[in-house]
Amino acid sequence: MFRSGTGPGVLASRWVAEVRLRSLVRRLAERKVAGWTYVPRFARGFDARTVEEWTRESSWRFRVVDDRTPMVVEFGGVRELRLVTYEGFPAAVPGAGAPPW
Repeated sequence: MFRSGTGPGVLASRWVAEVRLRSLVRRLAERKVAGWTYVPRFARGFDARTVEEWTRESSWRFRVVDDRTPMVVEFGGVRELRLVTYEGFPAAVPGAGAPPW
């Protein structure tokens, strides 16, 4: 989820952030949330598709619909807010008449 190459204190903070995000994603999937936006603290090393991986086997999944983490745009010396928006959707279910397996 996060690229390395920084000091151990930063990596520990990133690990804690990942654990908290994973817990949040699990709770959002349990509640079948239709969509949500995440502002990563460490946007430079954040891989937005990781959330998709975490929910791949879940009955409620999330996919990236807007990823603004790679952007580095400055307006008068202020960087643009980096964020990722996810859309929730149910896992595929067999259609009418399809075998149950």
